[in-house]
Amino acid sequence: MDQLDGNRYATSAEAALLREQIRIDEAAKISLQPEKMRAAAALKERRHAMSQAREELNSAQSVYDAVAAREDELDIRISLARGHFHPIRRLPDEILAHVFLEWKKECPDCDVYDNEGPKCDHVCMRAAAVCRWWRRVALRSHELWRELRIQFDRVWLSRIKRWVDYLDVHRRRSGPLPLVLNIAGDWQDVPAGHSRRFWASLKLCVAQACFISVRSTSTELERPFSDCFNQDAPYLVELRTEIWFRSHDANRALHFFRSAPLLRRLTLGASIIPIWHPSLPTFPALTHVDIDTPDAYGVFDLFRCMPNMSFLDIYAGDLGSAESPSDFSVHSDVLRTLNWNTGKVCDASLVRRMHLPALETAFLSFYERSEVPDDTVTAFLRHPMCNVHCLTLELLEVAILDGLQYTRRVTTLRFQDFTETSEAALQGLSGHTSETGGWLCPLLAHVT
Repeated sequence: MDQLDGNRYATSAEAALLREQIRIDEAAKISLQPEKMRAAAALKERRHAMSQAREELNSAQSVYDAVAAREDELDIRISLARGHFHPIRRLPDEILAHVFLEWKKECPDCDVYDNEGPKCDHVCMRAAAVCRWWRRVALRSHELWRELRIQFDRVWLSRIKRWVDYLDVHRRRSGPLPLVLNIAGDWQDVPAGHSRRFWASLKLCVAQACFISVRSTSTELERPFSDCFNQDAPYLVELRTEIWFRSHDANRALHFFRSAPLLRRLTLGASIIPIWHPSLPTFPALTHVDIDTPDAYGVFDLFRCMPNMSFLDIYAGDLGSAESPSDFSVHSDVLRTLNWNTGKVCDASLVRRMHLPALETAFLSFYERSEVPDDTVTAFLRHPMCNVHCLTLELLEVAILDGLQYTRRVTTLRFQDFTETSEAALQGLSGHTSETGGWLCPLLAHVT
């Protein structure tokens, strides 16, 4: 039958074969009926047994749940009864406040942040909910309320009021102590048009903060978030930002604080471009800076606003003389460590106007070394980096020898990569020069 053509009517011989096959199949079908009835009866019996077992299981589960609930009630009653004569009730308020602080430091529900211990923002709420005595002590302990965690992707429309209350309560209860802010998520997740009070409360918290950490991935910097930093920050000691943008053309401009007299450490990562206040404020306490700047104007303003930097890690995108201040000049008597990363454009004439006499440790790198003239490398080594003791260069190449002859104080020289001219460069470093008869770097002791 499988060999018959299904696209035509069967012949007489084929029809006879088919009728015989139909007769055999119908007889086999009739013989299967008793077996089918027995299987159906067995299946029905098993289903009935399963239904009874499920009912018995549900009944046993309900009995167990009732017993467990009763046990929980007894545990609560026992705990409450024991709590009335627990030794902690005899502690003075000052000791209990210290207990809360230790609880906060060792909170098991919080993650460790940058190896500094957990940043906990909920122990204060838990302690205040136990009893009137604990609530009174918790509300008076300003240290408990300093930590805030703002997660933008959790600021839903139905919870904006709760977030506003959260920010306001911590800001008020911290009293005279500055806040510690840990901000994460995409600020574009905050519902637009319904979040004015939220941003106003967050701006007040930023103004009262001593430490701010921002970790986010977003499309671009928007005004509500950027405006939080466009104000005075009288208590701020450290600011860290790790903001990653989904587009290379995103708006990265961050309006920076008008004043921050106590700011000591600044990290603006992921190509954040600071927009200084028109009054060009100075940050006298700032010593440690990690920042990106798009052009020579940014470098110029950076040294004017932060005159006391001792450590600077910078990416300078465009140092072309065509787009630079006419009076461009960089001078610092306190900068001791410099990590300089340059973009594709770097003019040697601007580098020659940089004077860093106190510089001791330096790192020099270029985004595209093949597009940077050799005289620019020489200018860096001859002028801003001429007094360094420890120097790290990206490439070991012959082109650096012209500049290294001016680094008379270098004792340690490190290279990150090698080129086809590395062997000749090593010979130039280790051998005597034919012109002067002396070592290229007279104090050089270590090369790695």
